[in-house]
Amino acid sequence: MSEQDSRAVHHPAVVAHRKSRAGDVQLRIADAITKFAGSPTLTLVVSLEAIFLSAFVMIGQNRQAA
Repeated sequence: MSEQDSRAVHHPAVVAHRKSRAGDVQLRIADAITKFAGSPTLTLVVSLEAIFLSAFVMIGQNRQAA
């Protein structure tokens, strides 16, 4: 399989939209942040952090109640 075959072919409207966003620096930065923030690995890390944080809060509340 060649490199060209492995690339996805997108609708012309999608290609035009990407070109219009690529022209603006602020939009490129926003797209990069969104791509990073929406990554599955980051989502997993944040979810695990929330689980541990809620456990520690519950432990603290139980100790305070005792």
